[in-house]
Amino acid sequence: MHPMKAIDPQMLAGQVAWVTASARGLGRAMVERLARCGASVVLHSRSDRTPAEFDEAPSTTHVAAELEQLGVPVLTVFADLNDPAAVDDAVKQIHDRFGRLDILVNNAGGDIAAAGGKPKNNDAVHIAMEDVDAVLDRNLRTTILCCRAAVPAMIEQAAGRIVNIGSIDGHYGIPERAIYASSKAGQAHYTR
Repeated sequence: MHPMKAIDPQMLAGQVAWVTASARGLGRAMVERLARCGASVVLHSRSDRTPAEFDEAPSTTHVAAELEQLGVPVLTVFADLNDPAAVDDAVKQIHDRFGRLDILVNNAGGDIAAAGGKPKNNDAVHIAMEDVDAVLDRNLRTTILCCRAAVPAMIEQAAGRIVNIGSIDGHYGIPERAIYASSKAGQAHYTR
């Protein structure tokens, strides 16, 4: 294992970064790294209890307090990213607080059934349609909605970066995760 290189704490000073699904897991690591590079960060979760549901932190509010200890401004946004109005409101909150959005990391996603957990009979033929909808919404729809909400202001400010977190499954069909793989392939093509 290679040690992580030292971080320039001013590398992203003056920039605002929103990482979706950032109260836990990979998203939390990314938002912390952006904060350590000096960016003002937007912490996102569906609810305050999301990290506790996965035994990763007591609450989203707790994660925000940890990020604030790094000395950067933190905005916490609670939103269902499948709801266009909620996404638009999240971007409005970001602009109201910071006046801009420079970096969007679409991290929200996963092979998660409508009722939670992995879809049962998770192949192309037997997966329940409600699970098809849930997986497509969670991976592709959220990416599209967040990009559509964020891009106009990025164009207006003549700057911005978007990172869409994909999966190797989107490049290689996986029979037991056919819908997830399809959603990630769709995300990759949308990104191009």
